Amino acid sequence: TSPNFPEDYNNSQECIISYKFGKIQVVEFNTEEGYDIMTVNGKRYSGTVGPQGVVPINEHIIWTSDSSITRKGWKICPFPDDDDTTTTIGDDGDDDDDDGGDDDDDDGGEQVVSS
Repeated sequence: TSPNFPEDYNNSQECIISYKFGKIQVVEFNTEEGYDIMTVNGKRYSGTVGPQGVVPINEHIIWTSDSSITRKGWKICPFPDDDDTTTTIGDDGDDDDDDGGDDDDDDGGEQVVSS
């Protein structure tokens, strides 16, 4: 979730979520359109349209808010593993990080850093 969710997030925030998050299920998304941005695979999301069904590919999910207007924010969850509807946005086809094996550093969870 965005910081303070379901209350308004603060100004000048940044949050980084691991690309190992999995396919994104948007539960709620309401940010200042064009200024408070969630970026997934290089595509920017704001307003009321979030990255529904998108799978982060080798890039972290990045959230930033500017220094003025705030909104309620967002809540995203990983889709269950058995859901087979996937949207990949911004995939350049470069799979050089995927060797088909299990990465030893995969904790299967969410990594969040905020300031």
